[in-house]
Amino acid sequence: MIARSSLSAALALLTAGFMVAGCERGGARTPGASGSSSASVSATSSVDPAVAAQKAACAAFRDGVASSNTANQTFLHAVNDPKHEGDQYDKPITDAANAAAVIFMYVSDQIEGAVTPQVPKDLARKLMDFVQILQERANLYAQHKGGVELNVSADKYTPAVDELLKECPSGSSDAAPPKLTPASASSPDQAKQAFCGVFNKNIQQTEDGITRFGAATRGDENHPNTQWDDADQWLTGQAQDTGIIFKYASNAIEAQVVSPLSPDLEGKGKALVAAMRRLGSLYADQKSTDSMKQAIHEPGGYGESAEAVDNACKAS
Repeated sequence: MIARSSLSAALALLTAGFMVAGCERGGARTPGASGSSSASVSATSSVDPAVAAQKAACAAFRDGVASSNTANQTFLHAVNDPKHEGDQYDKPITDAANAAAVIFMYVSDQIEGAVTPQVPKDLARKLMDFVQILQERANLYAQHKGGVELNVSADKYTPAVDELLKECPSGSSDAAPPKLTPASASSPDQAKQAFCGVFNKNIQQTEDGITRFGAATRGDENHPNTQWDDADQWLTGQAQDTGIIFKYASNAIEAQVVSPLSPDLEGKGKALVAAMRRLGSLYADQKSTDSMKQAIHEPGGYGESAEAVDNACKAS
């Protein structure tokens, strides 16, 4: 059961802390854009390693908070939808919660991965505490909890965000979070196993995102003709959430496209990452559904590239 009044209050408080980060980054839609290149955490001899590590960790935090802000806003719009009836999770609320659960876990993984031994201890502690809060909130979304539980989460979440924004103010971090570290592999077979494991997990997340967006385009009895500018933001919110999921999923897959992966699978992996980023940017920028369908079904597009990798992973 979901109590709209208490839940709305909780999310309004939660989002207030997020918006500081979103505004300083130039808008909440930026995190949905594709691309993952960044400066390496390893610094040159002229740069203090602790400073470089702090900037990279702050970049991961700021990018992640902006992404989580978008997921929270999508859920908040669904809860406050004037067409929503009763106090139960309907389709827009359920899909918004499910997308938020995925995004919060991606964000927690990104931040945790950026907390290297070189990060100053006090900042590292605060970031790891925040990772735990992120994971707890992801579980609340995944379990479709209501206002009471989310209020408790917000009471921990908002102060943590505010404190970390002081540690990572605008201009203090790298432009983008550090790239993910690939799994260790000593042979092509081990590299394939690691790559295919990451592919299977993340392609499921993007497929689920496509499905949720498709549901928003079709609407339901309360939303028979969904539009980008609807007050409930069902279509817009799912597009933005899906764009974010594509961003994180493509980054995760790209991290595994390294030696000693076979040249054939490496080529297929790179093609898939490029196709995912193209499609993800269409969702993030709220392009036409026709352009999204084209990016999925065209030769060399997302669908064909994903199928090629899937077949290669299934081959012995």
